[in-house]
Amino acid sequence: MGPDLTLADLKFVQATLSGYTYLQSQEITMLKFIGILAVVAICVILILAAMKPSTFIVERSVSINAPPEKIAPLINDFHSWDIWSPWAKLDPAMKTVYSGAPSGVGAIYEWDGNSKVGKGRMQVTSIQPAKLHQTRFPQAIRGSQHRRLRP
Repeated sequence: MGPDLTLADLKFVQATLSGYTYLQSQEITMLKFIGILAVVAICVILILAAMKPSTFIVERSVSINAPPEKIAPLINDFHSWDIWSPWAKLDPAMKTVYSGAPSGVGAIYEWDGNSKVGKGRMQVTSIQPAKLHQTRFPQAIRGSQHRRLRP
């Protein structure tokens, strides 16, 4: 017949098995805690993101050692942008179309180039001579640009 098991042997087996059950329940509890913590962290991130405004402003400035009267014509006339625009240098074969007013308010500049410059359209919406130049991007960026000229 099989081996004879004593009561002490059975108690030892029971204690050993219950120890494993206790360790497994601790692991499950820890995994539940980590899962709940991850869900709470994701919810906090989503709530913070929802509280942010849907618009943003990117602002840059550069100082040019020249009076506004000399710089304004280079900005107001899209035909002169190839002289100073970094985009024109990124794609010398870029196709450009000028329409609307020849320069100033109502002037329109459209471009279609490589992947670095993309495709888009700008329109001058207002000018305060030698002070402020505003352009609008109706499709490409859905935004506007403001160039302030200060003496």
